[in-house]
Amino acid sequence: NTLEAARAHLAGGRVAEAEAACVELLRQDDADVHALHLLALIRAQTGRVAEGAALLERVAGLAPESAAARSDLGAMLIMLGRAEAAEPYLRAAVALNPGSVEARIHLGNALHARGEFKAAEEIYRAALQLDPRHVRGLMSLGNLLHDLRRPADALEFLTAAAGLAPG
Repeated sequence: NTLEAARAHLAGGRVAEAEAACVELLRQDDADVHALHLLALIRAQTGRVAEGAALLERVAGLAPESAAARSDLGAMLIMLGRAEAAEPYLRAAVALNPGSVEARIHLGNALHARGEFKAAEEIYRAALQLDPRHVRGLMSLGNLLHDLRRPADALEFLTAAAGLAPG
């Protein structure tokens, strides 16, 4: 099917072909939440984050049960400097999928961006309870601890992340 082709193109680095496949799917069904979601990720990956966020807002409306759409939308809103707008989507993503480390890390990032350091630290630590080897989680907590002027603690998490990061 065309969605699988789009995913294969994206995995193979053929972004333009992946985007074209999603657009074709949406010509056939403009409410295809999977095609909309993938197209949103492609748009964000190619520097069109605002377009990606708009597509994910549509997905969130069409698929209220999609934790992934809310998590990705929250991450894009943070990239757009809209951490406050991201927080409700990210809280919903965590509520819909409490085991999502990604959603928790994005929520921590939103809180960190808003200066809510204690809450961000709690969220990052909860995410790392679920996956203690999550590189971005370790890096996010390390960066937060650095911002809190706790260099020894920051170094512990940043060193752990560096030891796990590929390459």
